[in-house]
Amino acid sequence: MDLLSYQIPKDYPTIFMNNNSDGTDPTAQNLPDSAPTDARVNGNCLRFRPITFPILKSASDSTFDMVRLRYWTKKQGIAYLETFGLSQVYIADLCNAADNPDEQQPPHPTTWNVPGVDIRHHIDALMHLCFLGITKAISTDLISGWLKAQRKSSSFYNLSHPVLDQIKRQSLSWCKVETKFGGYVSENWIAYCLVYKYVHQLLSKLTEDDDVYIDPPGVPLSQYNLKQRRAWLCARKVEDISNKSLKKAVDKKFLEFISLPPEECPPIIQPVASKATLEQASHMIICWQAH
Repeated sequence: MDLLSYQIPKDYPTIFMNNNSDGTDPTAQNLPDSAPTDARVNGNCLRFRPITFPILKSASDSTFDMVRLRYWTKKQGIAYLETFGLSQVYIADLCNAADNPDEQQPPHPTTWNVPGVDIRHHIDALMHLCFLGITKAISTDLISGWLKAQRKSSSFYNLSHPVLDQIKRQSLSWCKVETKFGGYVSENWIAYCLVYKYVHQLLSKLTEDDDVYIDPPGVPLSQYNLKQRRAWLCARKVEDISNKSLKKAVDKKFLEFISLPPEECPPIIQPVASKATLEQASHMIICWQAH
């Protein structure tokens, strides 16, 4: 992990930019004893940091002092704490309090003070981040977006459905896959990650057969039926409308456009064409599944 780093965030405290090897700033003058050090700053990058409750407490206390004493701005305090993965609500409460001389430092979250327990014991949180977070994001955002841009979504579904269905029929307690992604929860994404690499071998066998939406030729908007109205709105990605939207919601939203001249109606949204190659998409899948 010490070899991994990422671009240093905007508004990150500048006192860390000229650090010595021990994380101290040789140019800083008259800093309080509570001033933090950060040996993980490496030029314009920040190395990945281990997270423990004592580290979170120290970072929170130091940030409060630095903002309260005006060594840091509130923005710098927020940028610093965000690198520890803290909740936005806690960060805002702490930095707002530090910026107001009449307020006291908010207490640490209760879970930070349980004797003998550290963040590594909260396995549910890690599982949630890895599977419901990363696996879902890769599948529904990156791979799904890539498939749509390639017009291969239908082909992937048709080929993957029988594979996932066979696994589902085994009723494995440790691999609860579902064939439709819409109903996936954490345990389903855990299962999907286990078969990730094998299901996505199908990417090399897909065909470009997704339907391309076009408005019904020669039919005025006023004569659209419910199915056509819903499809018209979905093709333009109108807010709060999906393929499952009820008639009442569809009709209400459609009325906003029915009296507009054609040139003022929103255009059909074209999928963003991904420039990723099949090899690049496959490489990303393999790298994540291996972990």
